[in-house]
Amino acid sequence: MRENRLFTTGLAIIAVLLLFLSLGRLLGENKAPRYKISVVVDRSSSAGWEKFRKGLNAAAKHYNMEYNYVTTNHFISIQQEYLSISGELKSGADGIITELRATEGTGAMLNELGKNGKIELVNSEKEFTEASGAVSSVGVDEEALGKALSDEVLRSDFAEIQASHRHS
Repeated sequence: MRENRLFTTGLAIIAVLLLFLSLGRLLGENKAPRYKISVVVDRSSSAGWEKFRKGLNAAAKHYNMEYNYVTTNHFISIQQEYLSISGELKSGADGIITELRATEGTGAMLNELGKNGKIELVNSEKEFTEASGAVSSVGVDEEALGKALSDEVLRSDFAEIQASHRHS
């Protein structure tokens, strides 16, 4: 009788343990995937990238992403850029955010790199790339920005001139 109770208790403990392990596994599989993005920019530690980095950190929390800021000095050649970007893709990055220093000869390089992950160019000119959608570009239209800023300055100067004429 004692052996039956001991056997039943042991069996119940094993059943509960298996239930918890199964639940843990099910809940663990329902986690959203974490994407790994590498940022490869010229002189990555310069102060010019600080606000960009803060924005990426905020996005990382919101979109469940992990950013790897690749430490770089001044890129001298397209080959250096290629080696840095391809190294990150080989290390498991799902995508790359980069600012290309060179323009000439980048089309073929980007087409090749785009086969291994998503490439997002920041403020970079690029040669024609395949329409696969793996390489896209984000930048500022400097002419439009300059026009908008000059319009705003002219508007504020015009308002000041009008205000000074009213008081005269």
